[in-house]
Amino acid sequence: MKPIPAAWTTSDPREIALAVLQHFQNRDTDASQLLHDLLRRGDVHGADARLATELAMGVLRRRVQLDAILKRMTHRPWSQTPPVVRDILRLGAYQMLFMDRIPAHAAVNESVALARRWAGKNPAGLVNAILRHLAAERCKKEEAKDKRLDGKGGRAEPAKELAQRYSHPVWLVKYLLEHYRAERVEALLEWNNRTPTLMLRANRLRIESAALAERLAKSGLTVSRVGWPVPESLWLEGPVGDIASAEWYRQGLATVQDGAAQLIAHLVAPRPGERIIDWCAAPGGKTTHLAELSDDRAEILALDVNPRRLDQVALHAHRLGLRSIHTLCTCQLEEADGADTRSHSPALAPADAVVVDAPCSGLGTIQRHPDIRWRRRMRDVQRAAQLQLKILSRAAQHVAPGGRLIYSTCTLGPVENEQVVEYFLAAHPHFARTDAGLPAEAYLQSFFDSRGDLRTWPPEHHLDGFYAARLIRAK
Repeated sequence: MKPIPAAWTTSDPREIALAVLQHFQNRDTDASQLLHDLLRRGDVHGADARLATELAMGVLRRRVQLDAILKRMTHRPWSQTPPVVRDILRLGAYQMLFMDRIPAHAAVNESVALARRWAGKNPAGLVNAILRHLAAERCKKEEAKDKRLDGKGGRAEPAKELAQRYSHPVWLVKYLLEHYRAERVEALLEWNNRTPTLMLRANRLRIESAALAERLAKSGLTVSRVGWPVPESLWLEGPVGDIASAEWYRQGLATVQDGAAQLIAHLVAPRPGERIIDWCAAPGGKTTHLAELSDDRAEILALDVNPRRLDQVALHAHRLGLRSIHTLCTCQLEEADGADTRSHSPALAPADAVVVDAPCSGLGTIQRHPDIRWRRRMRDVQRAAQLQLKILSRAAQHVAPGGRLIYSTCTLGPVENEQVVEYFLAAHPHFARTDAGLPAEAYLQSFFDSRGDLRTWPPEHHLDGFYAARLIRAK
């Protein structure tokens, strides 16, 4: 599938959703980012933007369930149905099965019109026949669970059954079942299919979270929770509109950031006067949080391999009024092969804290990015772990004696998390886990496991799934 031409635009929410579904299968395409781009191009806001988002993300969440239902209603093999027709049928079926406010006849008619524009007259007739058949059967939502029993009256293989029921790839369910109890895995899969809650982080240098909540409420937004999991956190419910154009956002009063990600800067515990390196900084959420927590009086170097993404860090820092952040592309770093090289490069000077928010499979953010479940494979998890260890080892060279090295990911499972840390510690005996000096705040302590690593479990904490380990370099 070729990229969508830059000049292509539409204001039709169903057409936008279809374009996202057609192009996310390119594994380099982030469905959420593509959706945002198409909404911006078409100047789509309000109810239409919410409809496009619900359709695109909803079909990505429920694709296996939808396919199981639609396969029973087609005469030809489902795999032989053109991809664009499959996506149009999924959109129509999703509206009938999972969206109570859209009448069945409207879902059918809109899908047929979409098929005419994107596929032609004959495919439109096929879409009409299948969706009318679905409407006639009045399929209930419970049927989409498609619980399977084996021939002996017992449950089928757990991984396949759960994958079918909750619309996840079998490899992912098997991976999770290898490391977590079945009931926890099922709760996670169910959680991933819910619509996510938007969370904000108040800029503590400009406004307190409670005062920001009052201001948001006056502007018509619904704030459901304030001050958890960290004091700066706010939870929003219901429609939020175009945040980027909101006055409070433009004034730098808050940043959109999940609460799990907000925990990481508190784990770093930055202090004024410290030198801090954020190794994989873009787009800047944690970097700017570090600056805010240190009263904008630390020296923070934001590194990233992508210069364009580093521009986002600088833009966020400017919007929030932060001056302590400087950016540098890792491609500009000299190879730190000797002491003389390091001593002549300010960018490579030892730091009090180095943060490695490593690139990962993102399995802890599937609720927020449902396309991840379809774009990842087990080999991606394994390749990510190799890259993470390489990055962590390089970043560790720039931790000052007695300094802190924080490793974090937004994924689940040991391969990218504790195994990476264990391999690193085995190769770097001058680093160690330590509980000494860890923040004493109760809101952080409740997330620590027996090793002192930080973990969030989405169904339990209602946050993204994060992992973080804090290591200390020997003096």
